[in-house]
Amino acid sequence: MVTFLSCTRGIFSTSFPLDIPGQFPPHVGNILVKTPQGDITASKGGIVQIAFGKSANHDGTITLIAGTEVDKKVVYVGNINSGDSGVIGARVVLKATGNIKGVVVGSQSVDISSQQNVNVLAISGGGVSVSASGSVSGTIAGAGNVNVSGSEVNAALVGNVSVSGNLTGAAAPAPVAANQEGTQNANKVVKDDSAGNSDETDDQKKKGRPVISEYVGRVTVILPKS
Repeated sequence: MVTFLSCTRGIFSTSFPLDIPGQFPPHVGNILVKTPQGDITASKGGIVQIAFGKSANHDGTITLIAGTEVDKKVVYVGNINSGDSGVIGARVVLKATGNIKGVVVGSQSVDISSQQNVNVLAISGGGVSVSASGSVSGTIAGAGNVNVSGSEVNAALVGNVSVSGNLTGAAAPAPVAANQEGTQNANKVVKDDSAGNSDETDDQKKKGRPVISEYVGRVTVILPKS
């Protein structure tokens, strides 16, 4: 039983970069860390999961569980601090009876649950779920649904946002949708502009165009007297 984990050099899980004949495609290993009576601190090393190779399975999971809860009562308080290096994987799950803070990145999903407060930079290529008995702060962004609950939510939220609790932060739609809308508006402006210029006369159009001229002349070379 691990009572306290501090990974200064980090935890790294990967897959074999090439296919093995007669075997299943390479599979990245799952990472599970549990500290029933203590904290999990990923400082400079971080906890990283990377699948190498084009055919490798990218469905690995990183699960961090700190503290102990029995019958919905906290027996041991455990905190998770993923640090600046962060927890980076495909599907990332963080559960703590104490506080959770740091950087969390999941290419497919991020699931964070705390019995106290959450202060994270959480980014996901899919959905994000964050729940806390206390406050939720930081920045939380996902390409899919972003579900956040807490007594007070003052985090910056990006995605298809759903909030339960007192929202004091900012919520915005996913950047992709905003870019598509901006592109459509830009195309509309171009079309409107081209339609407005259709009333110009031929002389006006010619004036606005660059003129290419060619000059041909005679050059006289004067040599010094000998």
